[in-house]
Amino acid sequence: MADHKVIKLFIKEEKNILSFFAENNISLSQPLIDNLVKISTRVNNNYIGYYQFKINDIYYKIFIVPKIFENGTEIEKEANFVNLLRKYYD
Repeated sequence: MADHKVIKLFIKEEKNILSFFAENNISLSQPLIDNLVKISTRVNNNYIGYYQFKINDIYYKIFIVPKIFENGTEIEKEANFVNLLRKYYD
């Protein structure tokens, strides 16, 4: 089984998702664009959450995080995100 590349993206809730992908030269298919539009349909912000897509054998793990989300290493950011969701659902 071949290893697949995984790219984790942490996008603040106020950032335009489609602009983020364009700024990072990530080309998107129309079905994926349609899905990303659904994520960003709130009036002022994106829906906070976790989304995963596969484009050309690359997995994109997208974390939409609150504006006040803390910076840190990728592992710290992912752990902080899981803790945020855990607190929300408690």
